Formats: sequence, C-alpha cells, structure tokens
Amino acid sequence: MRYIIIIFLATTFFLSSCSDDSEQDKLFNVYKQILIARNSQTDSLEANKAVMEVLKKNGYTQNKFRDEFFQMAMKEKSFMRMIDSLRNYMKEEQEKILDSAGSNPMKKIITRE
Repeated sequence: MRYIIIIFLATTFFLSSCSDDSEQDKLFNVYKQILIARNSQTDSLEANKAVMEVLKKNGYTQNKFRDEFFQMAMKEKSFMRMIDSLRNYMKEEQEKILDSAGSNPMKKIITRE
C-alpha cells in the first residue's frame, strides 16, 4: 500500500509539472503571436483588432489571458525570463528592419552631434 501511495504522489507531481510546462508554453506562444500582431500593424486600432483575433483563436478573452499571464509570471520566474528574451528579440528585429529601411528615427537622434 505504501508503494502505491508513493507511486501515486510521484505520478501526480510529474503530471502537474508537465501541465505547468504546457500551460507556460501555451501562454508564451500566444504572447509571441500578440507581439507579432502588434508589430505588424501601424494603426493602433488595427493592432488591437489583430490582438483580439489572436486571443479568440487561442480560446482566451482579454481578461482571461491577462489573469493567466500574470498568475504564471508570479509563479514561474523562468516564464518571465522567456518573456523578457522574447521582447528583446522582437525589439532587435524591429530595429534591424527600421535600420535596413533607413527609417529609424532614434538612430538619427542618437548619432546627431
């Protein structure tokens, strides 16, 4: 009986950790889609519409996503590291695009003497 309890607890722990990982991955992927949707639109109204479509496609309302996102951020430090890395990557990619088009106003301000 003791071994059954130990196996049950180990299995429960393993499955719950897998569940957290898949939940974390889902939130991360939805957030990535949101960043892409926002950055692909120049009009903020269109960007907001695109974000709402991403949320709906993934089975979220705005409030549900926000609540789950903040719960995960408070629970898992690794999640916030992943989100910060994603934000930095997206920012760098956007700067590369602006630089290659010659339309990065920040670069002109910084390089002005």
